[in-house]
Amino acid sequence: MIASPLSQAVADAGHGAKAPRAAAAGWRIAVSYQGVPIKDGAQLKPAAAAAQPSVVVDGPGLFTLAMVDPDAPSPDAPKARSWLHWLVSNCKPGLEVGAKGNGTVLTAYNGPTPPRGTHRYVFLVYPQSKELKASPVEARAKFNPAAWAAEQIGADAPAAAAFFLAAADQR
Repeated sequence: MIASPLSQAVADAGHGAKAPRAAAAGWRIAVSYQGVPIKDGAQLKPAAAAAQPSVVVDGPGLFTLAMVDPDAPSPDAPKARSWLHWLVSNCKPGLEVGAKGNGTVLTAYNGPTPPRGTHRYVFLVYPQSKELKASPVEARAKFNPAAWAAEQIGADAPAAAAFFLAAADQR
C-alpha cells in the first residue's frame, strides 16, 4: 500500500505508520497564511509563511498543536528531524490557535527557512483530556512530536494533521 503524502509526512514527523484519526474522532484542521487557505501539499514561498498562520481546529475538546519540519536540515539528510516550529497547548476548538489567549505557547512560532531542498511543514493536532501543565520547549532540533505527545498528553497518534511545502530556492 502506498502512503498518501500527508500520511508519509506524519510518519516522518515521528509517528511511523500511525496516521491521523481525523475521520473517526471528528477532528478537522484548517490552516491559512495571510488569509489564503492551505491545502495539503501546497507549495508556499518561505516569505509567505513567515508570519504565524491562522489555524482553527474543530473537535470535541482541548488540544495541542505542533508544527514540525521532518526534513531538517535537508530532505536527503534529515539529521535534525524533526525541527520544531511551533508548539501550543490547551487550545480550545473553533477558535484561532494563539489568538486572543487561545492556548499556552510552549514554543513561539518560527516560520520556514529551508536551507536546502523542498521541506514539508507538518501541523499535528493532539487531543487533551485535561488542561496541560507543560514546560516551554526550548530545543527545536530533533524534537520528536510523537514522544512528546505520548509523554505529556498520553496521545499515541495525532487526531488531525495538515502540511505544506516550502523550498530553499523560493526565498
